[in-house]
Amino acid sequence: MVFNKKRRVIDIPAIVVCQVMLLFLFTPSLATMAIFFLPFILFSTPFGLIALALVLAIILIIILVRRRKKRSRRSSEHGASTPSRF
Repeated sequence: MVFNKKRRVIDIPAIVVCQVMLLFLFTPSLATMAIFFLPFILFSTPFGLIALALVLAIILIIILVRRRKKRSRRSSEHGASTPSRF
């Protein structure tokens, strides 16, 4: 039986999803399932790399915003004035 290219692209994620479902039956922990099979799901689909890049960018933005808030909160608590730029 000969498969065309489109068929293979669809088969890889389907196989990975079936493996994830089988793992869910044998392990009660969703974290274990995510740790072992999330990379395969991400890299087996063309959208996976884009989704991974978006998630990492969002996490980076959240970290930077939290750091900025902490700095501004610390400076306001200590009564430090903002440096002037002349």
